[in-house]
Amino acid sequence: MHAVIGAVDALDVPLLALLGSTEHYPRFVFVTSAEVGIQSPEAEWGNHFQIRTLSTHQTGTFRYATPFNDA
Repeated sequence: MHAVIGAVDALDVPLLALLGSTEHYPRFVFVTSAEVGIQSPEAEWGNHFQIRTLSTHQTGTFRYATPFNDA
């Protein structure tokens, strides 16, 4: 996980998002999306939709890339 975080941050990606355990991912500084001003694409995901902000962090509504939305 640390390698992924470092690599993605080096690419100027504003954040990492995942849907996962609220007990496991906080150790990698992931927080609920609401804590950093990001709205989940699915409200029922609740606190399991988590964000790790990176150097170029922004706020707003999270959207998947087009190929994922078309699936």
